[in-house]
Amino acid sequence: TVSVIEIASALATADVHPKRSLLFLTFFGEEIGLIGANFYMKHPLVPLKNTVANINLEQMGRTDEQDGKQVGKFAFTGPTYSNIPGLMEEAAKTEGVGIYEKKGADAFFGRSDNYAFAEAGIVDHTIVVAFEYPDYHGVADEWEKLDYDNMAKVDRGVAAGLARLADETEAPKWSNAPEANKYRK
Repeated sequence: TVSVIEIASALATADVHPKRSLLFLTFFGEEIGLIGANFYMKHPLVPLKNTVANINLEQMGRTDEQDGKQVGKFAFTGPTYSNIPGLMEEAAKTEGVGIYEKKGADAFFGRSDNYAFAEAGIVDHTIVVAFEYPDYHGVADEWEKLDYDNMAKVDRGVAAGLARLADETEAPKWSNAPEANKYRK
């Protein structure tokens, strides 16, 4: 939620605004059935036919990914499913932020709020710094374990990527990956 607020604030106060509008939302109840995301899909603030992409943020503050520490970079769920990761990677580099690929990241695609958008055919992904970490969803997952400096840096990279995405002439597209075909409408 903090990343959503900070990125929205930065883009709203930027000197130059992208061609497309950006809508910033936070949802409730992901772990109990995507309650908020599914509610939004039934009651959108903007007609879904005008929604060209969705980028969901998860776990932006932890760097202790189970496969190794991730600093100054982020990853996508379903990275092979669309052209969004490539577009955002180029822009994030301007902020000194990189993209990493987690083996098996496609399998995480259906595990977050982005999935409600995908089911409606909207090109989307979830961005994470750490997919899973030692106390993921556990009682020891406390705020003191967040890396705020890294989160701020990564947020700047994500903001640059979102601005680039919203400034593109063409809307993002699902890839030809077999897994992405089921979301193409």
